[in-house]
Amino acid sequence: MSATLQISKRELGADLNKMREQKRIPGVLYGFGIESSPIVFDYNLFAKAYLEAGESTLVNLDLEGKEHKVLIKDVQHDPVSDLVSHVDFYVVNLSKPIEASIQLRFIGEAPAVKSLGGTLVTPTSKLHVRALPEKLIKFIDVPLANLLTFNDSIRAKDIVLPEGIELVEYTGRTIAIVSAPREEEIEQAPEAAAVAAEGQPAAEAEKSSAEGKEEKKKPDDKKKAKE
Repeated sequence: MSATLQISKRELGADLNKMREQKRIPGVLYGFGIESSPIVFDYNLFAKAYLEAGESTLVNLDLEGKEHKVLIKDVQHDPVSDLVSHVDFYVVNLSKPIEASIQLRFIGEAPAVKSLGGTLVTPTSKLHVRALPEKLIKFIDVPLANLLTFNDSIRAKDIVLPEGIELVEYTGRTIAIVSAPREEEIEQAPEAAAVAAEGQPAAEAEKSSAEGKEEKKKPDDKKKAKE
């Protein structure tokens, strides 16, 4: 079920900062079959819809009783507060496939991480696909169970996409690999222990030598005192 958001028309020239202070966000509605329109909507209701839909699934916009099927296209944030300051909504043609970037969700722990001490590397967080708007989803799941060794990898062509969704980027693109621990990290602990073990007798010998010198000085000091 698609997320729903109530919106209202916004007058051009209105004080946008005042709107934001009132927890209302200015935005633009544009796309298939409509003229571009300035709009405004409640901050908290948008946050809820955005959390549910992301930027790759449809949102139902209710504008004065008329429904529009849209994708959230551009979310701008205030550079200081990081609060949402402006949003663009794109009205889609439900009968025509569109391209979208869908967030990847990595599932489980790679055996090469758990058993071999490697580090998971994910060069990309999204996959570019094409589908009818109503076929789009929020996440594409990527199981990590096949990353058994440092030579294994997951590429775009390996990901199983839901029916109706087509990959439109380079199929050989690396999605996930596990990198081996660096040699210096492996050797660091033994080397540190060896240095500590070697340094301890040396320190003790130096201390004993210093104490011996101190003992030798004592008779001379007494002799000088008698003189």
